[in-house]
Amino acid sequence: MVSTAQRALLAAAAGIIALATLAGCAPEDPQPTGTKTSAPSESVSPTPTAAAEPVFVKPTSCTGLLGAKLENELLATGDVLFSSPDGTGIYPGTPSNQAGTPFSCWYGRDMVDLSTYEIAAQPLTQQNHEGTLAGLQGEGYTETTAGEIVTFTKAGDEGTEPAILHELHPDGWITIYSTFGGDDRLATMKLWLADVRAQVYPAP
Repeated sequence: MVSTAQRALLAAAAGIIALATLAGCAPEDPQPTGTKTSAPSESVSPTPTAAAEPVFVKPTSCTGLLGAKLENELLATGDVLFSSPDGTGIYPGTPSNQAGTPFSCWYGRDMVDLSTYEIAAQPLTQQNHEGTLAGLQGEGYTETTAGEIVTFTKAGDEGTEPAILHELHPDGWITIYSTFGGDDRLATMKLWLADVRAQVYPAP
């Protein structure tokens, strides 16, 4: 994920001065004692420009958090918006499973048990990142690392334990929480995560 700028090498050629020596007595008409060649110009290879790292962009709506494509797919299955930070949804004000002050959106099927799920994200300072990392590492999740991104997962099961997915970046935190767990549900949540990541970490 991380590209590194490479330094260009500088090549310089020194000028060569050829000197001619004189033998015997000097002639009446002095001749040039040598010719001087000009030094070739210095050649500098261009320095490759490092690709800009994506940075966390805080969403301002649930559509902005999920992306219109994912949100439409979820609503097309019969899910509805339960709660959004802007006060919309049929159950506004539902607290988040993510600590701090996340932008949290809850969806599900009204009056259907274990249909509820949350998608949340928030920016992190370096200090908050370190505290969040330590906290998640103490919760018994399965932890994987790819560069600077650390992912924490818990599959849960299909009746009593939720499925939980956290993706921790140096400057941001994404969480997907589903009351209905299991390996299949977790696999679906990972697909959702890719859409959410593209929203809060747009390509520069």
